[in-house]
Amino acid sequence: MTTDIVAYNVLLSSLFKDCRFEEAMNNFQELITRSPEPDVVTYNTVICGYCFLDKLKKAIQLCETLSDRPFRFTAITFTILIDALCGKGRGNANV
Repeated sequence: MTTDIVAYNVLLSSLFKDCRFEEAMNNFQELITRSPEPDVVTYNTVICGYCFLDKLKKAIQLCETLSDRPFRFTAITFTILIDALCGKGRGNANV
């Protein structure tokens, strides 16, 4: 893990917490198209940001589109989703 991706992860997290969704997503899109390459922490941060901003469907869709990535999601990834779904009183992924 490079220092650059750590800085981007902190930036993304801060932008989501400040409800600056557009800016966060612009930065995330930049990472996808150039260096440094996003890692599992980056994706967890975006998924958590989606959940924080009540965009659960987008969070689940992001998980579904990442099966071709060189890393696997961790228990943290699924804990973020489960927590968000339970927090909204939803027991299934049909959000």
